[in-house]
Amino acid sequence: CARSKGTQGARTTCCAPAGKRCRSSSNQFVLVLFFPRFFSSLEKDLGCGHVLCGFVCMVRIFSSFLLPSKALIQDVAQDDVQNVSTILPPCNEDADKPEDVYKFEDILSPAEYEALQAPAAAFVNITAEEITKKTEDKSHCSFVLEELKFLPTDEKSRDHKARCLWFLDTLIKFSYLKVIKKKHPMGPECPHIISRKLMKNFTSLTYNNGSVQNLISASMKTKITAYVIALALHISKFQTDLTVLQNDLKLQESRMTDIARAMRLKISKVKGLPGLENDHNHKLGTLSLPLPVQKASGNQQKRKKMN
Repeated sequence: CARSKGTQGARTTCCAPAGKRCRSSSNQFVLVLFFPRFFSSLEKDLGCGHVLCGFVCMVRIFSSFLLPSKALIQDVAQDDVQNVSTILPPCNEDADKPEDVYKFEDILSPAEYEALQAPAAAFVNITAEEITKKTEDKSHCSFVLEELKFLPTDEKSRDHKARCLWFLDTLIKFSYLKVIKKKHPMGPECPHIISRKLMKNFTSLTYNNGSVQNLISASMKTKITAYVIALALHISKFQTDLTVLQNDLKLQESRMTDIARAMRLKISKVKGLPGLENDHNHKLGTLSLPLPVQKASGNQQKRKKMN
């Protein structure tokens, strides 16, 4: 044990309380004998110096065998609380106009935007009949289907909006996944650079059953929501129906409101469009200058809620 007398190179990171004898030495032999493939990774993971706390280790190992999916989700949910600034898109508080608060380039890079031309072509040339059919089939989210009805006639503006809508629709569908098992989870029509962006920016890496997996954790779901809101603001002239997005993302209203307020949006109540869910009580998010003063978030419990 790291606190036992006479131990050379001892550390002070053992799990045993001061003055108590740690029994992890005997348990360590059992772990190495029966679970060699997990030993080295768990030793680093638990941070228990050069020996393991046997009790904690055995609980985690047997949990991974008996309830792998539940344990996996709990591990990610209990990650260190992230700062809100790492989840929200970069915010330029000194912006002179709304479009510069959350810059478009921070949502889609020039290379990513260029790659969207091919898959978004179907939206550029869409007809009213096709929109009606897609609405009946519910093949796209409600926000996208509604915005497709109002594509600009100008060729350049129409193409731009189609690309934004295609990516927003893909991002929302991506948020429905839990554990990413496929190399191209959004299908072959999704450009490689977009697939890579989704995996890199909107998933968490976790170790489970001897392999590394990509998981959409609660904090990543929050991040996806924030980027969806930012892109929706660019699409709809910096005023967007948060209730429609909330329903598309399958979130609770309070969750959506918390994220929108953290992004410095002004929230008001409006009547939704006929035919939409809860069409009599919608919340509208507006990005306008000057930005509302952000309340101090020293409350750690509030930060946990955001994640």
